[in-house]
Amino acid sequence: MFRDFFFQDSRSGKLSRPAGKTLRAALVVVVLQSSSAFANEESFSDLDRWIEGNAGTVRALIVADSDRILHESYFHGAKPHEPQRVHSVTKSVLSLLVGIALKKGMFPKLSTTLGHLYPDQIAPNDLSAYRDVRLDHLLSMTGGQLWQERGHSLWVWASSLDRRNAMLQLPVVTTPGATFRYNTGSSDLLGHILADHTGQPLHEFAARNLFAPLGIENAVWLSNGSTYDNAGAGLILSPRDLAKIGQLVLNRGRWGNRQVVPAEWIDASTAVRIPVNSDLGYGYQWWRRNLDDCAAVAAWGRGGQFIIVIPERNLVTVVTSVPSIGGGNPTPYWELFKRIADLFPDPCSAERRYSGADPATQLNQDEELAKLPDDVRRLFEDFILGFRERNLEKVMRKYSSRFSAGGVTKAQRRPMWRRYIANGGTLAYAVDSLHDIDEDIRLFHGTVYGDFGSSASDTYLIREDGEWLFLGDRDAGSPLPVLPTELEEFLDENLDAHEAGDMDRIMALVSDQYLSNGVDKAALRRRLAERPSNLGLEDITVRWLLPSENGYQLRGDLAYSEIGRVPMQYLYGHIGREMEKLRWIGNQQSSARMREF
Repeated sequence: MFRDFFFQDSRSGKLSRPAGKTLRAALVVVVLQSSSAFANEESFSDLDRWIEGNAGTVRALIVADSDRILHESYFHGAKPHEPQRVHSVTKSVLSLLVGIALKKGMFPKLSTTLGHLYPDQIAPNDLSAYRDVRLDHLLSMTGGQLWQERGHSLWVWASSLDRRNAMLQLPVVTTPGATFRYNTGSSDLLGHILADHTGQPLHEFAARNLFAPLGIENAVWLSNGSTYDNAGAGLILSPRDLAKIGQLVLNRGRWGNRQVVPAEWIDASTAVRIPVNSDLGYGYQWWRRNLDDCAAVAAWGRGGQFIIVIPERNLVTVVTSVPSIGGGNPTPYWELFKRIADLFPDPCSAERRYSGADPATQLNQDEELAKLPDDVRRLFEDFILGFRERNLEKVMRKYSSRFSAGGVTKAQRRPMWRRYIANGGTLAYAVDSLHDIDEDIRLFHGTVYGDFGSSASDTYLIREDGEWLFLGDRDAGSPLPVLPTELEEFLDENLDAHEAGDMDRIMALVSDQYLSNGVDKAALRRRLAERPSNLGLEDITVRWLLPSENGYQLRGDLAYSEIGRVPMQYLYGHIGREMEKLRWIGNQQSSARMREF
């Protein structure tokens, strides 16, 4: 077992802690394998060189078989026991906790619906739809709620003090159980349900029932200032902790002589419940994929945080990387995992592999596009046709010259589509909804399917010369407003206070009347105090400004070192004048109003 993290040197047989090695990197990969045959040092050196040349965010690599270190290396100053936020790996740990709670009778049956659990918190006109949304749908991310993982609903959820209420105000737009849509909010909602039914915060239930048996002592679970821990992305763990969790899954929930998680839950939660694309399937908060023709189970967090388990090779790989808001390119990671799997070439059975299915092949594209008004439907029809005809110019004509999405311009989008079309790539859309923002701006919600898999599509459209085109971000292409001197100085003062890490200075710039999405000044202080040490406000960009006698209304974004750009309107939002000084007063919205678009 891998409990005490003393390792047996594969040559001397001496037990020791892994110490004395030069720290060199930024991902941590831990690999455990019990095969008596293992790769030689030359192959591991080749792996190190490949990481340095192809996976720049890798922080460390440890390869071990059961209780022996076979190879260990670090990069960019990483440390063996250094904890960091593991983002969506949290979801897979949550799944283990659900399995434990079910066994103890401390979690509702998976057939229980949200309409049954929360009839008084769901809007009356949505209650009938929520009576079809079951807990197993939340576990498999098929609940059918209108959710954009990098859009409006994510930021409403993330900036709300009552995250459960924010989720329950979302409309159900697809048949529950039918469509996969990655949804951090639904995972967090499961965490609320777990905490309510166990009578314990997640971190306490996890500490007693999962972490303590595994000898994990320093886990941290962020709460975003709420009384509930963030079950979707809030865990901070070390790579060694993640390795223990991977080993637990490999052993079907058993640790030493104790069955920590029911074996039947490990089997059920890691089985494919819904296809995502031809390469990926999803279980209950766990991914499934094939590696080197073997069935693999994966926990996968933003920016390159992974636990990979290949049961037939008795192999666990753990990766932690430099966090990234965009998640980075996953291709080098999967190539790395395949290279590691290749070092342990035990045969795997074909019947256990994921037989990939692409949900896009099940779409009736004509029926989906028929949900749109005629003028908007023509935009999508021509755009899709451009890919089918491999006509890059037809594709690019559907973009406004003002287009920008997350900082990517129309000119920058062109080479991406050129490569995609050259490789025969196509697109298809599932339509959720279309919202009128003003006379010439609309917001489209749906899912786009392609050779890259599926992704929630949350994009603004603009009408130019009577034709609807893709705009991307709401204020894309608009000239930045000229800021009054007092406002520019106020924003600079905020940046200086954050750079200095001076909480008193930061809070002095916030009104006592502050309110955003249920977060008041006291809760904002708690939220800022909780943030990881590498999270800092780096930039404030105002993209739209409406001055008034008592202050300013703003749209724009705030750039943080760890999480990237956050839309300002969901956080601080407005600035008011109090006693001749400017103060943040928030967007003045309670969480009960957060279903508005």
